[in-house]
Amino acid sequence: MHKKGMISRVYSQILSTVQDQASLHSRAQWSPDVGEFAGDVWDAALESVLGNFSFSLHKLSQLFILHRAYRTPVQLYRWGRLESPDCSICRVQQGNFIHMLWRCPSYIDIGMRFFNLFC
Repeated sequence: MHKKGMISRVYSQILSTVQDQASLHSRAQWSPDVGEFAGDVWDAALESVLGNFSFSLHKLSQLFILHRAYRTPVQLYRWGRLESPDCSICRVQQGNFIHMLWRCPSYIDIGMRFFNLFC
C-alpha cells in the first residue's frame, strides 16, 4: 500500500520549504541597506557563491556574509555580550553589519594591508 520513496519526497518538500523561508528572511535583511533584491538576483548570488569557490571554507564564509550570519558588536550588545555596540576596530561608529563589512575605515585599512601583503 505504501509507495516507495514517499517519505523521501515528503522530507525533500519540507526541507525545500524551510530553505525557501530562510532564504526569503536573509534576502529581507538586506533591504534596509541596499533595497529589495529581485528573486533572480538573489538566486544568482547564491549560485555564484556555490559555484565560484572550490574551497569549502571560502563557500561557507561567503554564505555567512550573504545570509548575514556573522555576529556584529550591535547584535552582541543587544544580547548583553558586549558593553558597547561600537565597532571593535575603529570605536567611532556602531558596529552594524554594513559598517563592519564595508564602511569601517580602520578595517578597510587593515584589509588593504593584508591584500597588499598576500596578493
